[in-house]
Amino acid sequence: MGTCREVRVLGPVEVVVDGTLLTISGRRQRVVMALLALNAGRVVPLDLIIDAVWGEDPPASARNQIAICVTQLRRVLRASGEELIAAVPPGYQLRPNAVTVDLSLAEELVRAGRRAREDDDPEAAAAHLRAALDLWRGETLSGLSSDTMAAEAARLEEWRLTVTEEYLDLKLARGLGGEVVTELATLVDLHPFRETLRATLMRALYAGGRQAEALEVYRQGRRILADELGVDPGPELQATHDAILHGELDSAPAPAPRETAPAPVPATTPVAVAQLPSNIAGFVARERELAEMDRIFAECRDAGVPTCIVVTSMGGVGKTGLAVRWAHRVAEHFPDGQLFIDLHGYTEQAAPLTPEAALDRFLRTLGVPGERVPPGLDDREALLRSMLAGRRVLFLLDNARTSAQVRPLLPGAPGCAVVITTRDQLTDLVVREGAHPLRLPNLNAEESAALLGAIVGAERMDGEREATARLAELCDGLPLALRIAGARLLARPHWTPATLAARLGDEQRRLAEFNHGEVGLRANFSLSYQGLSRPAAELFRRLGLLNTPDFADWITAALLDTDLAEAQNHLEELLDAQLVSTVGRDSAGRLRYRMHDLVRLYAREQALAEEPESCRREALRRVLGCLLTLAHEANRRERGGDFTIIRGESAYWRPPGGLDDQLLAVPLDWLEAERHVLVAGVTLAAEAGLDELAWELALAGVTLFEARGYLDDWRHTHEQALAAVRRGGTRLGEATMAYSLGGLELYYGAKSSALLDTALQVFDEVGNAHGRALALRYIGLSEHFRGRHDEALALYEAALPPLREAGDRAAEAHVLGCMAQIAILREEFETADARLQEALAICKGVGYQRGQAQALWRLGELHAHRGDTTRAAEAFTEALELVRQRRDTLGEAYILCGLGETRILQGRLADARDTLVEARRTAGDAGQAVAYARACLSLARAVTALGEPAWAEELLREAISVSGDGAAPIWEKRAQAALEGLSGDPITGFSCP
Repeated sequence: MGTCREVRVLGPVEVVVDGTLLTISGRRQRVVMALLALNAGRVVPLDLIIDAVWGEDPPASARNQIAICVTQLRRVLRASGEELIAAVPPGYQLRPNAVTVDLSLAEELVRAGRRAREDDDPEAAAAHLRAALDLWRGETLSGLSSDTMAAEAARLEEWRLTVTEEYLDLKLARGLGGEVVTELATLVDLHPFRETLRATLMRALYAGGRQAEALEVYRQGRRILADELGVDPGPELQATHDAILHGELDSAPAPAPRETAPAPVPATTPVAVAQLPSNIAGFVARERELAEMDRIFAECRDAGVPTCIVVTSMGGVGKTGLAVRWAHRVAEHFPDGQLFIDLHGYTEQAAPLTPEAALDRFLRTLGVPGERVPPGLDDREALLRSMLAGRRVLFLLDNARTSAQVRPLLPGAPGCAVVITTRDQLTDLVVREGAHPLRLPNLNAEESAALLGAIVGAERMDGEREATARLAELCDGLPLALRIAGARLLARPHWTPATLAARLGDEQRRLAEFNHGEVGLRANFSLSYQGLSRPAAELFRRLGLLNTPDFADWITAALLDTDLAEAQNHLEELLDAQLVSTVGRDSAGRLRYRMHDLVRLYAREQALAEEPESCRREALRRVLGCLLTLAHEANRRERGGDFTIIRGESAYWRPPGGLDDQLLAVPLDWLEAERHVLVAGVTLAAEAGLDELAWELALAGVTLFEARGYLDDWRHTHEQALAAVRRGGTRLGEATMAYSLGGLELYYGAKSSALLDTALQVFDEVGNAHGRALALRYIGLSEHFRGRHDEALALYEAALPPLREAGDRAAEAHVLGCMAQIAILREEFETADARLQEALAICKGVGYQRGQAQALWRLGELHAHRGDTTRAAEAFTEALELVRQRRDTLGEAYILCGLGETRILQGRLADARDTLVEARRTAGDAGQAVAYARACLSLARAVTALGEPAWAEELLREAISVSGDGAAPIWEKRAQAALEGLSGDPITGFSCP
């Protein structure tokens, strides 16, 4: 009788031989075993195994450690009588057919269940699916602390839930709904956004005669979707509701069975990102185009090349709707994510999104910390391609303008696909990149009628076929025009299709001077606009003046100079007229709205034609003044006071009714939500000649740009504002922008900054003592970084009195901390302690957590230099908790360095090594040379003491490399000295920084 060998991953990782559970000790062994089992029969490259075990920061000895780990696993598995793990270049393989993996068995059972369902044998299908689900022994891969394993577990848990849905639906189809109601209700509570589950529960309740409860389940779901996601129920859930409401449940669509099991995913797959917009309600026709896209995708997949489809048409034909529909249709083929971005190729008043900006968004979305995003286009493109290697990701690039705009965004991995929508042909992409063009025609008469029927109701349109055909003709077969026409009919039940057709015909004759193709759209825009109330029409026009991709409701209050409730009423009127749409909720939890580019253009034209220039300018002043008011308040709440902000003479607009308390409950989240509005606002102010608003808005954004690493935004906004204030002769604004840009250059590791010298000179000229002190602080920091401590100290001392006079407590505490750091290096410990206690008291007093963490970090360094390692560790630990609460990556790197160095002094070398490995990784994420060099130097010290001189040498050379060109000269010198003394005493051979 043969030996029975099982590897189980659907729960804790286990190996069972002939019914005996074998012991796999150690996290690394369990991760390696799980990874091999997930890819049973396939070779898993060694690099992928290393990444699964250690992530981005493996030790130099990683390959040897994996080899040892495999040897230990073989020893455990040898009880089975033969080797189960084979070394097959470039990695290892769990021998095919040598073991049974529970995941493989579950996949086969699910395939059998689906075949039985197709063969119309629901009883056998349910039995197979139940057997598959019974293989789970808890959460998939539970107990494994690995990012890679977490991603795999999330994928498999999602598949488990999908199979559960199919099983429950089969039970319901067999008339056994009463048996599954309790299980369904529990699952709906656990997964409130999963509409298929909710629809199945509604059908089960209805089948048991509980119609009222079924409808209440729908109402709860509708509220949750609206409140949390800002979307309406999808077609399946809506159809189930309608069928129950009308007693026609048998005609409601049941969930379609899933066609495939979860495909094996490379071990580096992150948790997938799903950014696709919701499918457009009432989408009709386009079956030919969808089939063609399916054909192109299949052809490219078979050829092993990435798919690239370019959908072209004039505006308003439905390119985005088609692309989104197809993307949802094939989403399951892209388990590593579906990414969406609007490139604004045709947005009036806003420049098309640059490839650099688009790559920045993609990299952040895929998990790259902001501080780690490379500054240049080529480096960003290379990093994205590297991250996509071996992954299957779908990109939807909406509203592209040129080939040059999208070429750097094209994935090279064969498992990826990209769909581009554009009004141009982008022939260059077809010729040079092998893209497949897809020309989207206008809807024909039958398709147009179907779309109108989907919006208004088929029965209302079917009775007037001739008028419906005339409406389709008048709308030129443009889905955007047809939707607006449908919205007008829906809002006016007493109108017939013939009534609207007559009105549109009259409007088209009036607009006959426009180009063919624009007339149908403009006629619809015009009729809808004429039907608005006076305030809603005013709001519509003024929204056309903005250059933001989307907006929140507070903007409408500023545009109308009214309270939020009234503004929201008029915004709802625009929504009902299909002139504005919702796009979900932002990071602050508020609904976002947008206008189609063509609608925005029409609105702007009406504003220019109907509103005096003074009214338009005042509306812009209010919006930008409100944005500035809120940004300043966010800064005040974040820093504990109105600190490090230089104020000009901008006119503010205070949001009504305590709105700032609603919006700014979490200040950084609101700033994050309005980031694009803030950046666009600087551009709008600069172009409108509102110089004061331009530079004050740019400076107000630094709190966000610095905290989240949006360095491109920092530079872009400040350079725009600096050019504007120089044109307008606004000297205070010029000094402030030069000062802030100079600080940004220091962040990048510059030795010094001519901009700071300019700022100091102009602050002197305009007599702004506060600004002068802030510039002195940065110049002092520059000298400090270069190791010129006497010069730095003199600058700090000069900055301190005016900062105190200005009441800038945050900057004062920062300067005190910098002065204390120099005192520590000079072993003037009493002076350092006094300055740090003063800084800590200031920050605690105003609630400035970031400054508090900085003061605690420096106190930790002071205690370590004094030899009091217990107090040092306490200070570092307290500081670490603060920075992690704030997601302050750079602060975390510095504090981990300090904690690791303290553990070296305590003789806890293994703990020190682990802490400093984390510090080095975190410093790399922050992308700051000084922190990274320090982490490398300290880690080298720890591993030298642990007997790994080769690794230490590698680290020291890395520290020298990143410190070169003057980025961190102190640390470069220390690393050079440590490298020369590497053969000495491992503990005292080079000093604690």
